Amino acid sequence: MKKLMFLLSVLLLFSGCGLVAVTTTRIEASGNQSNLHKLEVGMNTNQVKEFMGAPSKTEAFSLAESKRVLVWYFLTEGRLPFRRLDDANYTPLIFENDILTGWGYVHLDKIRKQ
Repeated sequence: MKKLMFLLSVLLLFSGCGLVAVTTTRIEASGNQSNLHKLEVGMNTNQVKEFMGAPSKTEAFSLAESKRVLVWYFLTEGRLPFRRLDDANYTPLIFENDILTGWGYVHLDKIRKQ
């Protein structure tokens, strides 16, 4: 009986931690979705950072036309329980020479094909 109670306590503890992580990502994603509506093409990185805060992850590359491309990824879709975060959970914001040119994977794919 003691072993069963211990096992149930441990399971309850771990399931609670998972719920906190899932809830946290959903709250962050919801805030980022709201902030995306405040963005405008032509903003610089500092202006975007005022609305969005720091990105979850970043990448950078150069185009043949001497353009420097910076991509900031923001969590915009919360995760489901027992699932990892993947690209579909993030929205990329694309900057060319530190100016926001658009967001979303369609825009990013278009830039990468240049």
